[in-house]
Order: sequence, then C-alpha cells, then structure tokens
Amino acid sequence: MQAEKDLIKKLYTKNQEAFQMIYEKYQSLVFAVAYNIVRDREVVEEIVQDTFVKLWKNIHTFDPDSNFQAWLLTIAKNTAKDYLKTQKNVELHEEVTIRSNYFPAKMIYELSADCQRVLNELEHNVIILTLVYNLKRREVAHYLGKPVGTILRVYKEAQEKLRSFYNLEKLKQ
Repeated sequence: MQAEKDLIKKLYTKNQEAFQMIYEKYQSLVFAVAYNIVRDREVVEEIVQDTFVKLWKNIHTFDPDSNFQAWLLTIAKNTAKDYLKTQKNVELHEEVTIRSNYFPAKMIYELSADCQRVLNELEHNVIILTLVYNLKRREVAHYLGKPVGTILRVYKEAQEKLRSFYNLEKLKQ
C-alpha cells in the first residue's frame, strides 16, 4: 500500500518508471472494466490506452487520500461509456450498465478499502471484479490471466477472510 502511494507521488512529477509500474499493475483490471461495458476487444485496447493517457494528464486532480484504484477505474468506466455515447448506431443499454451503478459510491469505496486491508492483491481484484463489476468467474480468470479453478478458490478464500473481518468488526462495536 505504501509502495503504491510512493508510486503515485512519483506520478505527480511525471516519473515514467512509476507510470510504467502503475500501468503493469492495473492494465488487466482496467481492461476488464472497459470490456464489461464495450465488449469489443480492439476498442477496449484503445480505451485502456486512453485511460492511462488521461491518468498521465490528470494525475494532479487525484486526491492522495482517496482510493487510487477506484479513481482509475472510474476513468476507465467513463472513457468506455463516452465511447458508446459517440457511436451513433449504439445505444447505451441497461445490460451494459455495470452493477456498481446500483451501489452508492461510499459503499464501493468502503468495500474496496476493507478489501485492501484484509486481502492480498489477487483476492482484492477477484472480489472487486466479481461483486462490483459483476463479471463472471470465467471473465475474471481471463482478464487476470489465471485458471478458472484458481479464481474460484481465491474467491472462496477471500469471502472467508472478509466474513471473518466483518464478524470481528461487529464484535468490536
């Protein structure tokens, strides 16, 4: 977590090495979010590039106390939706509206923050892609480059960790 904050600080100074590391870390996740909306691999690859260009140009607008992943995925989601809006023959259908629109932003932020506290990076990505972006395990496996069986196991383990975490939180209250 601290390493990521250090990378983000370097992004403010337009450090290309930090940008490359952020790109490598989040490229698959950004791809998955955009693909869930657009469903066209070639277009999604362009959207991923556009998302990271926007990140580079607008990093100064990011609040370092906020959730970087949520901010970046919002850029990706909006870039994908903007693409659909510009297509004259394509309507923005309800079925491509990702599930996160049904959750208040605060709830998504809290879930993501809890996931970052309790889960490792793979578990966090699997939970967010599954629960917030409503991707099937098969799609999550594809975008994260892991076997479906691994994703199923990781999802179950992550659920157990979160269940234990939330049970402990209830006891503290």
